[in-house]
Amino acid sequence: YIKKTNSNDKKDWRTAYIGVCPNKYCQATNYSLTPISKEGVRCVSCGQILHESDFSESIEPVSGFVTERTAKDVPLSRQEKNYKSEDVYIGNVEAKTIEKYAFKFNGIDVKVESTTNDSLMVKSTNNFYVCSKCGYALAEDEKIIGDDVANKGIANKVHKITTETSHESLFSQSNCDCHDLYRYSLHHVFNTDVAKISFGCDTTDRSTMLSSMYAILYAISDYLNIERKDINACLSWIVTDNKIKYSIIIYDSVPGGAGHSRRLITDDGELLENIFRLANENMESCDCDPSCYNCLRSYENQKIHEELDRKKAANFLRQLIGKVEVIK
Repeated sequence: YIKKTNSNDKKDWRTAYIGVCPNKYCQATNYSLTPISKEGVRCVSCGQILHESDFSESIEPVSGFVTERTAKDVPLSRQEKNYKSEDVYIGNVEAKTIEKYAFKFNGIDVKVESTTNDSLMVKSTNNFYVCSKCGYALAEDEKIIGDDVANKGIANKVHKITTETSHESLFSQSNCDCHDLYRYSLHHVFNTDVAKISFGCDTTDRSTMLSSMYAILYAISDYLNIERKDINACLSWIVTDNKIKYSIIIYDSVPGGAGHSRRLITDDGELLENIFRLANENMESCDCDPSCYNCLRSYENQKIHEELDRKKAANFLRQLIGKVEVIK
């Protein structure tokens, strides 16, 4: 159950609207606190107009969750791995810019900016069918959904399902009298300190940029003696002429920020160059193919292990090592 405070028909969850850009070259996640107007909104990455049909309502479960009263048997077989969430940089118009510099690293333009009170979102990759009266919820891929529902074809395009099977109410031990379940995703927005790194070279290959991102993230942790769990990273992008240009977002994992990401941004760029150099050395010194737990892989990035390639990261980072020039 997604916890509610009362059992009336009015939803008392905090909700927002999340949409994925239909442009096949973009596919960026868009976020809005308010319903989408008839005029639509522009995609944050490519500028294409997104309409109401491109968005779905999402619940931010600020009150938490409640388990069913009756425990289910735990299977003895090994459960299938299923990655349920992803981090997305959504930005915040109220974020405060701390520092902003432009450099040339070995002749390549690099722009860096640190902000505080900036926003990221953790969102579920699966949708859930939720009872608006008591909060009872089923993941769209759960096998415990009855055949009567499965035969109706549960898919992302189905906004509501009506089950013939009943469920126990959150507020009493009797069955809930509502059989309509509505589709939602789940999300959580948090504000923290962020460092944005943009490059003036080719950044169109996702595998290269993911690999370089983790190489830089781990080098930051080692060079600045920061616990790896205290900082994280994700990619952000813009689309022009049907080509994606990626930037790297480094952020403090602690909501509110701990100031770690701000330390990357110095007026001479030397600290960042040292981190690029260390990241490259870490990639060059490993002998795996394409990546391993000694260079790029970790428990947290299991979902994209097949995309991580230390040689691609080394080739990208190598071109940034050299003279650092401050652009006035």
